[in-house]
Formats: sequence, C-alpha cells, structure tokens
Amino acid sequence: MCGCSLRPLLQHLQGGAVLDLPRRGKFIMDARQLRRQLESGEKNFPGANLYEANLAGADLRCADLQGANLCRASLRGANLEDAELVGADLAGADLVEADLAGANLAAADLNGAVLSGANLQAANLGRTDLHGADLTDTNLQGADLREANLSLADLGGADLRGADLDGADLTGASLPGVQ
Repeated sequence: MCGCSLRPLLQHLQGGAVLDLPRRGKFIMDARQLRRQLESGEKNFPGANLYEANLAGADLRCADLQGANLCRASLRGANLEDAELVGADLAGADLVEADLAGANLAAADLNGAVLSGANLQAANLGRTDLHGADLTDTNLQGADLREANLSLADLGGADLRGADLDGADLTGASLPGVQ
C-alpha cells in the first residue's frame, strides 16, 4: 500500500477547473466533489480530463492517472513519484523540476513536453513519445527508455547512466554534455 494522498491537488486546480472522469459514462466533477472523494481516500483518477490544469507543486505520489488527459497542464515542481501514468497524454505539459522517480509512463505522450531538471530516475518510459521534448539537465539514471521516441529531443546535460535505450529513436536529438 502506497499511503499517498491527493489532497494537495485541490489547492492547485485553477479556479473553475473540473475533472471529467469516466465512471459509468462521463461526468463533470467540481472541486467540492473532488474534495469529498479525496477525503474518503480516493486517489484513482484514470482517464481524468485535466487539460491545461494548474497542478504546479501538487503532491500526486502514487496517483493512478492512467490514460489521463494532462495535455498542456502545469506540473512544474509536482511530486509524481511512483505515479501510474501509462498511456497518459502529457503533450506540451510543463514538468520542469517535477519528481517522477519510479513513475510508470509507458506509452505516454510527452511530445513537446518540458521536463528540464526533472527527476525521472528509474522511471518506465518504454514506448513513450518524447519527440521534441526538453529533457535538459534531467536525471534519467536507470530509466527504461526502450523503444522511446526521442527524436528532436534536447537531452543537453541529462544523466543517462544506467538507462536502457535499446531501440530508442534518437534521430536529430541534441546530446551535448550527456552523461
């Protein structure tokens, strides 16, 4: 059992932001409904629609956000350690200095995402689309990047020690100062 909480999520939703969760069909969830679910221990939000949500600094450790729409969301400095983000859409998301250590991002879309200074140590990024992503000064030690699309990504200063890049596409990627 992970023992993580999503309560800080409420503090970071922009005014009027809603969650669109697929539970017995789609419905819109307002902040009051979300608060009740979080207070009851709920931390599973697979398929949630958080398009352009402001989640900067949020504590989302161990959250289940599989297949969630986080496109263009601000997750700057957020804690997503051990989060489940399989198949999530994070295209264009701001993940500057976010902690994604041990997170499962397999087959996620991070096309054009900004992950500068992020911690992705031991993260699963297998088959992830990181085309054009900014991974400057990112910690990717021990990360699984098998079959990831890193074409045109900026990996300047990234730490790739122990990372598995088997089958990864690095076409046109920028690699100055990579360890």
